[in-house]
Amino acid sequence: MIQMLSKEITSTNTVIGERVFKDTDLFEIEKINRQTAFRLNAEKQESNFPQLGAFETYLITQKGISPRVARNYFYSVRKSVRWADTGDPGEAEAMEYYQYLQGQRYANSTIANYVYALNHYFQFLGKKIKLTPPKTHKRQPIFLTVEEAQNLVKVVPNLRDRAIVMALLYSGMRVSELCNLDFDDLHLENQEITVRDTKTYRDRKVVVSEKCVKAFEEYFESLSDSDKQAVFLSRQGRRISRNQVYTLVKKYGRLAGIKKNVTPHVLRHTLATNMIAHGASIIEVKEQLGHRSLESTLQYVHLQIDHRRALYEAHCPQF
Repeated sequence: MIQMLSKEITSTNTVIGERVFKDTDLFEIEKINRQTAFRLNAEKQESNFPQLGAFETYLITQKGISPRVARNYFYSVRKSVRWADTGDPGEAEAMEYYQYLQGQRYANSTIANYVYALNHYFQFLGKKIKLTPPKTHKRQPIFLTVEEAQNLVKVVPNLRDRAIVMALLYSGMRVSELCNLDFDDLHLENQEITVRDTKTYRDRKVVVSEKCVKAFEEYFESLSDSDKQAVFLSRQGRRISRNQVYTLVKKYGRLAGIKKNVTPHVLRHTLATNMIAHGASIIEVKEQLGHRSLESTLQYVHLQIDHRRALYEAHCPQF
């Protein structure tokens, strides 16, 4: 498929869409599709930056970062070292890339993610360089009111999907944690679930309501005998995927007539916000959600205006 030629072929770069082969690389590519082009691109450039493969392993094994986040950091660093054309960038190259991202009008939140990834990479390389991420606007999390959550549950027609929605609403699990649930993790007689934390690797026990337990039990009664470990299976009999859960939650949000973009994470926000609104302490919510720091939990202290007004009227002194 690939033959060395004595002339320069420039059309390859146009097809692939990135700086793939340098001008000194002389290739003839016959009948190449886009997927193959990207693979060649990756193989060519990974050989130039051998540290990258070890970087992803370092994030998972040494820093305790989840594989999904580690992969995102890997992609971010790979883009930056390709742009700088060096696998051993310094502060100057990093700042140039930072300015490039700003010039391309990337959102501050996106730039911040690149900065976090690069800071990890500098640690991996043993360099005492720490970039400061740009300030980002902290938006209040989207959550459902109690009435919206009730309407969501009402439109779910089958037992499996109902158990999924109830589990997300009442446990506050992340979608990946729900997908990883095994039957051994369920302690429904105590209204507890052991959650295998996919982000911090600190397993925790969460409490669920009687309604959630009932939804699980009704779902289990509908199952045929199986030796499967996974609690939630796809139609093909495999462990359900994150994308499948996202799709079904969004679908039921639309069926319920909810104007908000309903996702599994919105259901997580819903539990946290309504727990605090009904008197739960920050510590209790932190433990339920599996946050490492209180700062992450404090974002949920945004009581609805009606609730806040009632508290204000009850506690405001009369001057």
